[in-house]
Amino acid sequence: MPIRTAIPIIKPTEQEFYELDHRVTGFAFQIHNEYGRLLDEEIYKCELARRCEQAGLPVVREMQVTFTHAGFRKDYFADLMIRSGLPVEAKATEQLVGANTAQTLGYLFACDLEHGTLLNFRPPKVEHEFVSTRLNTKERRRIRVHDDRWERAHPEMQSLQKLMLELLHDWGAYLEVPLYREALAFLINGQEKVGRRVEVFSGESVIGVQPVNLLTDDVAFSVTAVTRSPQQMEGHLQRFLNHTRLEAIAWINLHHADITFTTLRKAK
Repeated sequence: MPIRTAIPIIKPTEQEFYELDHRVTGFAFQIHNEYGRLLDEEIYKCELARRCEQAGLPVVREMQVTFTHAGFRKDYFADLMIRSGLPVEAKATEQLVGANTAQTLGYLFACDLEHGTLLNFRPPKVEHEFVSTRLNTKERRRIRVHDDRWERAHPEMQSLQKLMLELLHDWGAYLEVPLYREALAFLINGQEKVGRRVEVFSGESVIGVQPVNLLTDDVAFSVTAVTRSPQQMEGHLQRFLNHTRLEAIAWINLHHADITFTTLRKAK
């Protein structure tokens, strides 16, 4: 299986989810009232797990989720998996941000679940967020490919596109970009050889070096998830390209289910 979880997942009904979430959140408020807002994150997780187990709710801490593809492997660890079907991410930060929601969504996608819970113990009152999706694995594999500006005849670019589409077939879209990027680097030639630094020029002078992923010695590749104004990202990539010795950038942009492959060439 391209995505494996450490335990079998049992998908709760919507009503079961809300009932379970209500109990778990109640424990979180109790802990916050008793211990305050200044403890380390791990202490909150430990105590929340202990109270759930005391109430007869089985808990797996740091539940492992593994993504694999053709020799590539990446492990993630969900904070708490309660009763085999409620992923709970517990934080102790000043405020929840989009990256926290995206992380929780990633676990929902990996486990093929619709609902999860995000808790933050640091504010004066426990911050609670429902994280939900209707996208199952089958739907996340329904992608739309846009490659009118892709140099399909270029052998390395042809190979890169094939690898990306294979990953999307295995894992589906909507996952975090670093996972796809790391997998591509590994599958192309290993991160140690793919990840390099290129010189950036102002006229004839080198003003610094920039880390990039190289498809060949003179072609870099970039994977992004720009959903607003992709033209701006294209402009920035083009300006970067024009100030290096690179000849091209193979750009893959993931806009939900729309996957755009674009080849950018140095301005003449």
